[in-house]
Amino acid sequence: MSKLRSELSIIPTWAWILGVVIALASAIGLPTAIELNDANPPPIPLSLGLGLFMGMMLGALALLVGYVNGDSRRRGMRATLWTLVAIFVPNGLGFLIYFLMRDPVLGPCPGCGALVQPAFNFCPTCHHALKPVCPSCGKALAPEHTYCAYCGASVKAQMA
Repeated sequence: MSKLRSELSIIPTWAWILGVVIALASAIGLPTAIELNDANPPPIPLSLGLGLFMGMMLGALALLVGYVNGDSRRRGMRATLWTLVAIFVPNGLGFLIYFLMRDPVLGPCPGCGALVQPAFNFCPTCHHALKPVCPSCGKALAPEHTYCAYCGASVKAQMA
């Protein structure tokens, strides 16, 4: 599965339906509203093109709101709160705030399968060691380290 397809699968079904309905309603309704409210309506191809463009933009906005909702659920954040921030903070600043403030993606613990943050050294559910730690100072280490970068203790000698 490609990266784009996996990211698009995050968008909930309700957002896809809402985006299509909004896009179709705008594409059909906008040219009709222009013709009914204007004594000198623009040419039909222009009003249809404007309707299609506005429909696609509003549909994409609905999909973006759905993405914020699904992505915040995937990251263990408050989905309703972030969806409302994205909708009601004007000028796209709600989306910008979300993308700047979002948490990292949760990953499964190899021991119990619970979702944990990547920064955790141990699983809070089963206490499984997610990253190797220095036996002397307890700081996280890379698997290839021979010595602790924080206290200088020999890691391999103490692990053996």
